[in-house]
Amino acid sequence: MLFPFLKSKKENKTYAIFCIDSASVTLTVLEKTIDDQEHISHISRYSLEINNMKDTDKMIREVKETLQKIFDGFKKHKLFDLIKPDTEIVILVGSPWHIGWGNVVKVEKEKAFKVTQKLIDESIKSSFESVHPDLSITNVNIMGQRLNGYAMKSAISKITKSLELKVYVSSAPKVFVNVVEVNIKSVFPHHVMTFYSYNIAIFDSILNTTNKSDCLIVIPEIETTSLVLIKNSIIESEASVPFGAAVLARTLFGAKSSSVQESLLKTKRFVEGTLDVPELEAIGGQIKIVKDNFLGQFRDIVWKMSDTLVLPGDIFVVGRNLATHFVFEWINSDEYIKNTFTVDDFKVSNLRGNDLISEKKLNGMFHHKSVPLSVAISTQFIVKK
Repeated sequence: MLFPFLKSKKENKTYAIFCIDSASVTLTVLEKTIDDQEHISHISRYSLEINNMKDTDKMIREVKETLQKIFDGFKKHKLFDLIKPDTEIVILVGSPWHIGWGNVVKVEKEKAFKVTQKLIDESIKSSFESVHPDLSITNVNIMGQRLNGYAMKSAISKITKSLELKVYVSSAPKVFVNVVEVNIKSVFPHHVMTFYSYNIAIFDSILNTTNKSDCLIVIPEIETTSLVLIKNSIIESEASVPFGAAVLARTLFGAKSSSVQESLLKTKRFVEGTLDVPELEAIGGQIKIVKDNFLGQFRDIVWKMSDTLVLPGDIFVVGRNLATHFVFEWINSDEYIKNTFTVDDFKVSNLRGNDLISEKKLNGMFHHKSVPLSVAISTQFIVKK
């Protein structure tokens, strides 16, 4: 099952999946039919203002306004009948809202006690909230369990005096969760709503598409590049490198541009080979400096992400943006990374939306050649569940 909180039923089922990351808000409405066919009935996608990324209040306000744009579009085009009374609403939380946290949760008592799922859930929640009172849990991965010091595959129903859980918790700021929840509930007050980590959704899609249960996922974004280390189908750790499309654009063209958007446009034209400027050689030198800085930070962070020297041999650089173009090329061509981080050679793949879903599935609803990753990930949500 791709997403364990969904139960398989032989009936048509509709999902409204909001994907919120640093660049956009995307709503994909999908239906899975009785004969296991996926049908996309609607896509709404709005870009977010890049200039607001260092102001949390403005970013949250813009997310709120963007959700309202989506609902206004539904009203204008009379689309509310696409959302059925039993439609499940899911919010995929991406960067910069997603926050990962690894910890060891211990439960010790003088008298022996029985381990229940309720005890595990409450212990993890209590431990997390004591350290992060301003965050809300979206997902919990239990990576290891010990009873009286001995490792166990499952502690449920066992009797013990000591329980130790190695956990990895995905979360989001409560203020973000509350704003999203209140605004969606104002339109769909009676629907079941679930928050879910976009990074985990990406891995679930990779697992469903490639069957790789161990990998390093690299997600280049606007201001940062997220790194997600997966071992045995579980997130072991997450980190980020301070490099993204906007960072590169400001470095190359920020001094001679009126906005980040103008810098991004010039960077795009430079990559396409259509930028007519005299200092192309100097720009190439700047890119080399940025590349060396990125690879140095990438190597250092990856070393610290794992408790072993040997990492999975598959790297997936996901998405399709200016940062992805460079990150994939830099990692794929770096001999130090290939010869140091694993006993075998790394295989570096660029995973795009088109690799997860064919345009035929879009039923003519998205007219660009490239399928947004957020739409493809949302579609994978209901595949093989």
